[in-house]
Amino acid sequence: MFKKYNDNPFNNDKARIGDQLNTLIIEKYLQYCSTTNSDELLESHLIPFLRDKLGIPPKLLSNVENRREKLVYHNTSVLDLKKLFWYASLLLVLKENLSYIDQAWELLTDSLTSDQVSLDELVKLQHKINDSSTYQTMNDMMLLATNGERISMNYVDFAMLLGKLGEIG
Repeated sequence: MFKKYNDNPFNNDKARIGDQLNTLIIEKYLQYCSTTNSDELLESHLIPFLRDKLGIPPKLLSNVENRREKLVYHNTSVLDLKKLFWYASLLLVLKENLSYIDQAWELLTDSLTSDQVSLDELVKLQHKINDSSTYQTMNDMMLLATNGERISMNYVDFAMLLGKLGEIG
């Protein structure tokens, strides 16, 4: 769905969104605004818009609460359309690649008991498969997956990491 441009939209919120995705999101945005009798989307509309209009599955919406404040205009509850369209396009790409993400996530978490992968668990897995990456490399990967917010990643963090690494897109 993304046309190949010089930058990866998973790494850069200023990256250009492909015309096909942009058209779809605009169409769904206008439909949503007409059903809510509003000219703009508010922060409280974010999850219903993504879930109901774009069909984003619940397992891809788990990080929306953490992202919400980054998608609004400063000191308002109005969603910034450029940021909303960028984020919605990433979720649509993840949605299209769910089976691949599920398979990769299952391989990673096969021996884990939680729905998150901690840095310690990643290091244990690294030793188990005799990978020679340094601890710092594992730490950097975890921070890349979570945008520096924490040192454990969930399903959506992992899916976004796959996008940042160019595995999906």
